[in-house]
Amino acid sequence: MSRLAMKKEDTGYETDYDQIGSRFAEVGEKWRAKRIMVFKNGDPWFQGWEMRFVPSRDTMDNIYSRISARFGSLGVHGSDLSSGIRYIFTTDGTRVKNIDDLVEGSSYVASPTSKFQAR
Repeated sequence: MSRLAMKKEDTGYETDYDQIGSRFAEVGEKWRAKRIMVFKNGDPWFQGWEMRFVPSRDTMDNIYSRISARFGSLGVHGSDLSSGIRYIFTTDGTRVKNIDDLVEGSSYVASPTSKFQAR
């Protein structure tokens, strides 16, 4: 059997790429960037910021620093960023402690304090 599984359809040929084996597939997943949407804790007017990071390269401290710098440069209303962002929550208020718990395409709330405030 060939590496490409070809199927004949009415419109032509279709390739089933799930059947293709690659020694680089696992390595590619490790270095693929994740995209999340970050909101400011308790700020109903903040539109959110799309952030990308590579889990195998970045750390939670790196993510906290990037969010703090971004929120500071945006001049976020009512932001007390003297201590920086130190907590990330899911939109239901659950604290995220590990970078592996950040899910691609999800929304999160960043806060300088441990108190979660719903929008």
